[in-house]
Amino acid sequence: MKSLIRIAFALIFIGYTSSMGLAQSEVITTYARPQLPTDGSMATNQATDYPTSVAPDGAGGFYMTLYPQNMVYRVAADGNISFAAGNGTQGFSGDGGQATSAQLYQPECAAVDAGGNLLIADTLNNRIRKVAPDGVISTAVFSFKQNGVTVSEAGVPASPPTTAARVSIDYRSSAAAIPARPEAGTIDLNTGIAVANPGVTLAHITYKLRKIGGRTLSQGQGTLDPGAHFARSISQLHEEAPDFVLPEDFQTATQFASLEISSDQPVSIIAMRMAINLRNDVLFTTTPIADLTQPLTNPSVPIMMRHLPHVNLM
Repeated sequence: MKSLIRIAFALIFIGYTSSMGLAQSEVITTYARPQLPTDGSMATNQATDYPTSVAPDGAGGFYMTLYPQNMVYRVAADGNISFAAGNGTQGFSGDGGQATSAQLYQPECAAVDAGGNLLIADTLNNRIRKVAPDGVISTAVFSFKQNGVTVSEAGVPASPPTTAARVSIDYRSSAAAIPARPEAGTIDLNTGIAVANPGVTLAHITYKLRKIGGRTLSQGQGTLDPGAHFARSISQLHEEAPDFVLPEDFQTATQFASLEISSDQPVSIIAMRMAINLRNDVLFTTTPIADLTQPLTNPSVPIMMRHLPHVNLM
């Protein structure tokens, strides 16, 4: 029987850095309902519409997101503005091609990782988009590695930045692959989360694990640097919040719970549910994120997190 000792969740396309300063020589001026800026012009002579974030490019300039225009621009150190991603039309398209020909849908923030990749929170597409140094755009993925080899990966929708969210947790060992079918064998299941801080302020984050019914099972606190991220399974969360202690019998007795994540700074959250069968085949399924800052359509009905049914891996 296999053992699920440690799950190495990795976000291979998400990595933020904010070590470089912004260009200081030019100032972007905002005007009401402007036309798109002209590619290659001086930034001080161009109009922009509702810039929502800037991110250092590592070369003395910065990237700027403008979600009403569905575009990301780059202002170089010499003050010239150029298109970085988006064609100005809202929607979702373009993965695998040039970012300037792709569609974005109200991008709200961006960052640059250590490899020079531009990461864009494509908000209303519920995705994190990656623009490689060669200008090719793609969607961020979750990957699982065994012995250093990627054996499974999946595209992951990211939540818009929020200060309070809830995630469904499924962490089981030797669960029936098909209920009432013992001949189908067993699977192991775990839930992983990734949290990114796209802002410029240290985030203080609280994690509270609740049993079905509302009783608190564990609670812990941690911090996340500006522009940083992490990815952990529920069994590894203590690495980010040292006082978060998962009950020893959770995997065999409790098995299901909800994880509440609250932060004093907006953070983006990703969650995935992973199943491994007797052949060590790996399957990812998306776990929804409940944004607790949004009003309920019916306040008398509590927020319930539905556990997604797993797919037979045998």
